[in-house]
Amino acid sequence: ITAFNINAAARYLKFHNIATAPTAGTGVTDTYLIPGNTAGAGFVINIDKGITFSTGIGITLVTGIADADTATVAANEIVLNIYYK
Repeated sequence: ITAFNINAAARYLKFHNIATAPTAGTGVTDTYLIPGNTAGAGFVINIDKGITFSTGIGITLVTGIADADTATVAANEIVLNIYYK
């Protein structure tokens, strides 16, 4: 996973175990903080053993850490790449 944020405030990547488009604020299985910095900040994570999703992989990007958060991020502030095999 690579995620970068050009907003000054932190943003959050949420994973959902779902076969359809996820709804922000429901069914969150994992949360990752994407640090904020107007010059760009973020993370690169290699998850060697992977994360199990028995139904499907859904993602949402929100402005709050709470699993129930539904506030969406602005357009063009996050660059996200998720690699899977």
